[in-house]
Amino acid sequence: MYSLFRPLLLSGLRPGLAARGHAPLRLNRPRPLHASPIQRSSNHDPGEVSVDEEEPIRLEDEGEYEIILPLDEFSTAKAIRTVPTRIQRPPYALAENVRRFKETGDFEQGYRWSEYDGRIMVGTVEERKLRRAADLARRVLRYAGGLVQVRAQKFMFYVPRFISLSKEGVTTDAIDAAIHKFIVSNNAYPSPLLYKGYPKSCCTSVNNILVHGIPDDRPLRNTDIINIDVTVYLDGFHGDTSKTFLVGDVDRIGRDLVQTTEEALEAGIRVCGPGRPYRGIARAIHGVLQGKDFVVCPAFTGHGIGTVFHRPPWIFHDGKQGTATVH
Repeated sequence: MYSLFRPLLLSGLRPGLAARGHAPLRLNRPRPLHASPIQRSSNHDPGEVSVDEEEPIRLEDEGEYEIILPLDEFSTAKAIRTVPTRIQRPPYALAENVRRFKETGDFEQGYRWSEYDGRIMVGTVEERKLRRAADLARRVLRYAGGLVQVRAQKFMFYVPRFISLSKEGVTTDAIDAAIHKFIVSNNAYPSPLLYKGYPKSCCTSVNNILVHGIPDDRPLRNTDIINIDVTVYLDGFHGDTSKTFLVGDVDRIGRDLVQTTEEALEAGIRVCGPGRPYRGIARAIHGVLQGKDFVVCPAFTGHGIGTVFHRPPWIFHDGKQGTATVH
């Protein structure tokens, strides 16, 4: 059920950008921020941010945290992490399909929409496999939360002996490497890896990055918030979940953002049940937001999951779901 809400994003007074690289700018209340022009790389999506390169970007300063911009100051490692051949891969990660995607852009999900229903009957082998995948994703996410640390922290939780991380401030790339090893050690495949060419084993979205941030060599710092998005592929089924963690002394707006998002998540889950309309999820979420300085980001939806990473039902958070109901 949590997979339906994973992409639910609440954006408040922190600006949101989808970015490939990370570049820091320290904000101190209450002055506005003038950022340097964006340095676009070849794979930068011009639809994400439109800017005259001779004009500075003006961002309102609300909160004490580091703005992450799509610059190249922090690099993303180019090497793809390896997965033992004994581990089952989703169709898109098979060598021939990876090669075809690179050459033609043709992405292989492993099914045909016209033939795929995606429903899983309760009490079946499929349900048990899905639950095992979801349980592993939960354990990976709990482990990932223990990797979030800064200089002031004295210890970590859930760190296996074969992983050593610096206490000076762990990088998101190091978090990705640790998550990769944890998943593989449980005989599962990290679903994001090679999904439409994605180069990492998890997504790490820091501060103003709304979703699907790519791990890089920027160290986490005091006042950061970070969403870690974990998906595993185990025995033919995906398990998907995410959580936002506080790093050190996060400001009031950041804490309120995370708390409100969790409250909205729980409200949406409570209205789910057989025969209940999907649009009730959006209504419950918006009920939590009444009187708060946060809004739902309309650019992303929730999704179903199973043998396919992203599949129906698509969960819209604007309440315009029609008469479709939970089965």
